[in-house]
Amino acid sequence: MTYTQNMKKVHICNQMHAAVHSMTDRHLKTTHADIMLYFLAVLLTGVSHCFHQMLVH
Repeated sequence: MTYTQNMKKVHICNQMHAAVHSMTDRHLKTTHADIMLYFLAVLLTGVSHCFHQMLVH
């Protein structure tokens, strides 16, 4: 894997992370525990997927 390919992956992960954060910030104001748990699950899935991608390649 080249450096630029790796940077692209990191960039995508960062974008996804930022998107999830802005969504969770919005939902924090509604304080629905089930929505928060859902986004936590999405975040954890996304992060573990990113780490898996980095480890595999």
